[in-house]
Order: sequence, then C-alpha cells, then structure tokens
Amino acid sequence: MRALFRNTFSAAMRLDIRLLEYALAKAPAALPLTGQDGASTVQCMGIVSKIACVVLLSASSVFLGATNVIFDTDMGNDIDDVVALTMLYKYCGEGSARLLAVATNKDHPNSAEFLRIMNAHYGHADTPVCVGKTGKTKWDKLFCTPVCAMKDSNGNPKFPRADASVVREAVKGLREALSKAPDNSVVYISVGFSSNIAALMESEADEHSPLGGRDLAAKKIKMFSVMGGNFSDANYREYNVAGDIPAAKKFFENPPSDIVFAGYEIGMQTFYPLGRAEEFLGKDNPAAAACAAFMSNTGEKGSTARLRPNWDPSAVLAAVEPEYFEYSPKGDVFVGSGGETSFKQNPKGKCYFIMPLDKEGAKKVSERIMLKASGM
Repeated sequence: MRALFRNTFSAAMRLDIRLLEYALAKAPAALPLTGQDGASTVQCMGIVSKIACVVLLSASSVFLGATNVIFDTDMGNDIDDVVALTMLYKYCGEGSARLLAVATNKDHPNSAEFLRIMNAHYGHADTPVCVGKTGKTKWDKLFCTPVCAMKDSNGNPKFPRADASVVREAVKGLREALSKAPDNSVVYISVGFSSNIAALMESEADEHSPLGGRDLAAKKIKMFSVMGGNFSDANYREYNVAGDIPAAKKFFENPPSDIVFAGYEIGMQTFYPLGRAEEFLGKDNPAAAACAAFMSNTGEKGSTARLRPNWDPSAVLAAVEPEYFEYSPKGDVFVGSGGETSFKQNPKGKCYFIMPLDKEGAKKVSERIMLKASGM
C-alpha cells in the first residue's frame, strides 16, 4: 500500500479516505472505559468513529514516507522489548520506518551493550544509543548479560558490537536526534519507564537546540506510542508506570504531544512464540539468542515459557501500522500514588488508548507481529 501511495497528493488523499472508511466501519457505538472515578461505560454513538479518524489520519501522513522513530526501552527486563525492536528493524528494512535513535532507561551497562549488538546485527551500527542513568532496575541476568558474554569457537565475542562512539548520554542524545528531525515528524515509541522522557522534558537549551526540552519535544514529536498503564482495571499497577511513578505522572498528565497507549490488557490478548524464535529469526541471531536465554533463565517450563504477551510489540505496531487497532476518544490520563492509571474523556485532551481486541482482531494482530518480528 505504501509503495502505491507514497509520493503524490492525490494518492495521499485516497489513503486518507481509506483510513476514514475503515474507522467508520469498525468503530463500535458503546465502549467500556475505565474512568478516573471508576466509571464503567461511556456511550459515544459515533464519537469514537470521529476520534479514530483523527488518530488514523494523523498517523497516515507518516505512511507517505518512512516514519522517523525513536525507540526508548528498558531492555533486559522482559523479552518483549527484543521482539518489538526486531519488528522495528523489519519496518526500517522495508522503508516504512527510519530509526533516529535507540534509548535505554534500564540502568545497567549491558542493556546498552546489547542494543549495540542488535544495531550492528541489523545494519544500524551508526544509530545513536542513548543511555539514561536513571537508577532504575540496575540488575541484569535474564538475557542482555548472557548474550553479551557469548563467545565464538575462538574465544572472541560471538556478536559484533556497534562502536562505542555511538553511545550518548540519554538527554543529550535525544535532544540531538530531535533537533535534526523535521518538525512534527517523529514518533517516539516508549516501551519502558518514562524516566528518559521526563528528563528530556525538563532539559534546558544546549548546543543542539535553543529550545527547552518540552518545547523541543512538542515541535518535533508528532506522537508518542507508549506501552504503559491498564485501561481495563483502574486498580492495576502496570510495571512500566510503577517503575518510575514521578516520571510517568509528569509525562502522562501533561504530555508535550499526543500519546497513544497500548495498555497491559492489549498485550495480554496476543502472544509471541519464543520457542520458535530461532525459526523466525535465524540461527546466530542475537535476538534469537536472547529469547533462548530468557526462557532458560526464567526457569519457566512448557507453554508459559514459550509464549510471551505482546505488550511492547503492540506499541510498535500502533506506531507504524495504526490501522490494526481501534482507539478510545481523546482524554486525559492520570497516575495514582501506586502507579495505577485512569482515563477521563476530554475533547481537549492529548491521550488515547487502544481498545480491547475482538477475536478476529487479536488473530490479525498476532499474525502481523509474528510476520514483522521475523527475518535475519
């Protein structure tokens, strides 16, 4: 579809119409929402259709060329980050995404080193790796450290690394990447803690831009796609939010640009078969090695170990191919003292969340993620 519609104004209009038709055909009349006060249902009678159109039309403009992406991860805490990143590399190879920077908000050196391995393997050795000294999850044992320690038959590192010169301090690296991007062109995918984003928002003018961090983000970032929160259970303390509550509160409650949330409940509707990672990704692939290490080091057996919820991959899919989902009306997201998230409808708000999938939708999303998280 992108190949046909990429370069002409008339083609862009046809794509907009196609997305409008999709939203109008699919959006339900009544949506179960979790409100700030625990309200159960919002009757929208066509409102969601209009909101879905806004979200999809906003995203459709990036389909006309490669989507500029920043990927911010707590790489090392769970394996779905690896699946999400392999998807993003696939999109880049197809020409539908352009990776401006990769950031880690996990405060362990092997998180960044693993990202250098992944970038080198997938042809992104020059992509900056932005490292946040967040103080969050300073342990590491599940897959980053094991993969970084792997040796070949000669005792040399099994996987090449991108040169250490690509490593940046998180805020400096993010400001540099944003300053070089066209205005309103970046999709910022956040699949970990909000620590780096909050620090970016608080940053001051520097050699890369005369703008403060919040203004720079508002100028350059078209949309955030965030794996975070739970919009079906107002009492649930989702990991990415609870891991840095002050940062999430600062970011979610006063975002510089629109946020689309892929909540915990969405990831729980589809699964990635870790046990087939080598089949999908190829032998001697660091992502496949990470999946194998994760299964071994979690001590899980059977289907639980070999199937993993698609939490982070859902945020990547929403960022690059938003038509696979339906969306809530716009509103505001609030963060509770324990990391709970709640949503309150507000036509002036900047937050949306992905609606729960029906059986057919979950099947399509699962298939799409498996397709994109495959290849060498």
